Amino acid sequence: MNLKCLILVGSILALSCQENKSDQKSKSEELAIGTSTVYLETLELIKEVPENITAPEGMVWIPGDKFIQGAQESDGMAMDHEKPAHPVAVDGFFMDEAEVTNAQFQNFIDETGYTTIAEREIVWEEMKKQLPFNTPKPHDSILQPGSLIFKKTEAEWELAAQGGQPNSRFSWGNDETKLAEMANTWEGEFPTNNLKEDGYENKAPVKSYPPNPYGLYDMAGNVWEWTQDWYNVNFYQEALKRGVVKNPKGAEEPFNLTTRRC
Repeated sequence: MNLKCLILVGSILALSCQENKSDQKSKSEELAIGTSTVYLETLELIKEVPENITAPEGMVWIPGDKFIQGAQESDGMAMDHEKPAHPVAVDGFFMDEAEVTNAQFQNFIDETGYTTIAEREIVWEEMKKQLPFNTPKPHDSILQPGSLIFKKTEAEWELAAQGGQPNSRFSWGNDETKLAEMANTWEGEFPTNNLKEDGYENKAPVKSYPPNPYGLYDMAGNVWEWTQDWYNVNFYQEALKRGVVKNPKGAEEPFNLTTRRC
């Protein structure tokens, strides 16, 4: 092959690469993470309600979308486990428009005889897997059923909470002055003085505050809500390295800085 052929082949390859890059960019979407921009591959997502399916009573449709999961860069109150923000894509789904009430849960218990985890006898061999290595077994008198506070990492819940408002700090937008009128939270010096500007000392009845744009109530404040994901302090960092993830299931196992599997 002579020099002219080499130049010709090189030019064709260069042109082909430019076309591929251009084509790839045209089939991507941009999302900003802080001051950086990430390109999301075009993913086929379920956005509209599937045919011949109607919303179950008391539920609303959350259209599938691509979004940035994790704390917004402008959120000075965000904790370390809410970072770094990373791109995800989630198919559409149905979600209850409000929390499960005590009355609804009692009806479920009465009809099924279900026993909650907080009421079940403790199996020490299972519990110690979630505790620091070599933690001694407590005396049976204090090894009693109960419940603990948890931390979430669930993509579907966060997509629903944003209410179709990218880059919003709260479920209603970014206006911090609306906190008392939009959510049941602690106002004042915690934990000694609750000013009760939101109207409640403790829990508020469901639908006491306006819904977010998706029609979901109490996506901020009021009570803790459960998600199915394990809490893993490294998961967001690992997710950012993988790029956009479709329908993430969360970490494969729990992990935080104070525990180790036995």
